Amino acid sequence: MGAGGSAAEAPADGTLTDVGDPDIDNSELETLESDLAIIAVAMDQADSGDLEGAETSMGRLNADPAFESA
Repeated sequence: MGAGGSAAEAPADGTLTDVGDPDIDNSELETLESDLAIIAVAMDQADSGDLEGAETSMGRLNADPAFESA
């Protein structure tokens, strides 16, 4: 088997497994995407010199207990 993330070989007929499985919880992925969008906005603000705006944007991440400093 070649390198890659799949542990199973593709079927010989070329079809792929349905990835629209309703049992998959996408909430963590959606949270990460949201956090990434906030970080991108904060980076743009910092690049343009708006450090206060960048700090405010990053504060939205800091509201999440996972990002709080000890």
